[in-house]
Amino acid sequence: LENYDKDIFDLLSHIAYDKGMVTRRQRADNVKKKKFYLEQQLTAQKVIDVILNHYAEKGYKELELDKSRELLELEKFNEFGNLEGILQKIFENPEKFDKAITDMTIAIYEDQA
Repeated sequence: LENYDKDIFDLLSHIAYDKGMVTRRQRADNVKKKKFYLEQQLTAQKVIDVILNHYAEKGYKELELDKSRELLELEKFNEFGNLEGILQKIFENPEKFDKAITDMTIAIYEDQA
């Protein structure tokens, strides 16, 4: 339970390469400083914020593409129009949403600068 707030990636890197560990919250907050995030429209940033907060609380499995769409059905996404509103209005189509999730995941695991 000591490392509950750490990602499995950090635990494995620490064991294998003696790298320092950061929390999922630190990883999520770091994404908000990266080009991927800053290039998103404001509403898309708000959706990504909710997804990042969910990741920080629950862990990496929430970022898998099949789970990320299920995630949009949670009550916390009601203000954005849930699945259909997010995919069609905010991200324009499902492919752009999937790309955003992929890019966000890459940004989470890029070296912490």
